[in-house]
Amino acid sequence: MFKKQVLFVSSLLMGFNAIAAEAISEQGRLAAEMVRVSGVYNQIIQDISQSKSGNEFDEHYHKLRAFIVNPGNDKFSGMALCLQLKSLPIGELEYVQSIIESDDAAISLKDCSGDLERKLMIANLTKKASLNLDSDIQKIRRIPFEERTVPNLDYLSMQGLNDKEVMLTFDDGPTQRTTAPILEALKKAGVKAAFFSTGRQALQNRDLTQRILAEGHLLGSHSFYHTLMMGREVNRGKMSYDYFLSEMIGGHVGVYASAGYIDPYFRFPNGCMNKNMRRNATELGLKIFGWSVDSFDWQYGVSKYKNDEERRQLILQSFLKALKGSKNRGIVLMHDVFKQSAEALPLILNYLADNGYKVVLLKPEDRNMNSRADLPVVTQAVNFMKTYNVKVLDLKPRADQSGEPVSPRGYEPERFRYRDMFPQLSYQDSPIDPYTTACEK
Repeated sequence: MFKKQVLFVSSLLMGFNAIAAEAISEQGRLAAEMVRVSGVYNQIIQDISQSKSGNEFDEHYHKLRAFIVNPGNDKFSGMALCLQLKSLPIGELEYVQSIIESDDAAISLKDCSGDLERKLMIANLTKKASLNLDSDIQKIRRIPFEERTVPNLDYLSMQGLNDKEVMLTFDDGPTQRTTAPILEALKKAGVKAAFFSTGRQALQNRDLTQRILAEGHLLGSHSFYHTLMMGREVNRGKMSYDYFLSEMIGGHVGVYASAGYIDPYFRFPNGCMNKNMRRNATELGLKIFGWSVDSFDWQYGVSKYKNDEERRQLILQSFLKALKGSKNRGIVLMHDVFKQSAEALPLILNYLADNGYKVVLLKPEDRNMNSRADLPVVTQAVNFMKTYNVKVLDLKPRADQSGEPVSPRGYEPERFRYRDMFPQLSYQDSPIDPYTTACEK
């Protein structure tokens, strides 16, 4: 009997030891993953803070977004990312807030999204020494404003603007925490702007794209995912041409689907295009919209400044320098995904009001929000989608960058190409000289 008890206790101890060993092993794996995740995250943040141009910033910021959405394949990757984000100072956490709150990060942050959002909400309610954006918006002064129809041009930059006239534009949104206060600020100033939304953000925030239109602003597109430097990457053979088309077409149709209307304006991510891409945009009825006054609001996001007031003053000074370089007129580039952009906007608007500027909204000819204005990229896509039961998300770029959407039911061949939907498109079948690519930022 005693021998049996000894054997039983011995087997229990072996089981406990195995469980303990497994727990220690799992703790080791988590610790190792925390070191890896922290290293990758901090390197990207450092790269962002050291960016010397808009192109560099875009590249690193979108790496940050991709990393938060997919931190790795280890079972502890999401947990390690949660621990990293929970350890951030509130200023840096606010910087990644739009990514945290996006649908794309729902899986990677499933264990901590609620905690992070509560931390952000409490910080917003209890922050005493920071800015009161609502109060700042109420202090915005009225600015002379005019809606002006522009000629039917394929490319728009500063055509139609006179001395001390600017047009305000916002890229990459919409987002709940930034687009809404920007809209309030514009309303207080009595001016309208153009919003170049991505398909992904528009489909996740339909109420905001509809509000943009309801309040009299223009709504264009800025691709689906904002894939970087598409002209350069196609030219180098690193991106299929159909992938580029899925970004341009999927983005424009996605924004249209979110709002029920879209203007014919399209802005290339980074302003990066080649001559074939520009021709395709024209064949789809799109008007490419550039910019000439970069506010550099993207440059001041990482929490390395003393306070929010210092940061927004730096954005104002960057804007003024760019405005002077553009001879006191032009298309102003800002973003409605960054907190600092909304915070700096009241300063920029009041500068324009106090220094004799007029805000102009350059509207396309024959704008009619009650119809699609016979815009091929929309009308042909909608007709094709109805005929072959294609969904909006079938048009978005695939992860493998093949550009071939998932097979819709009832249509052969098995996978369609955009040349089936838009037979008028001329195609680039092989890479061309990369020096023919224009990238503005």
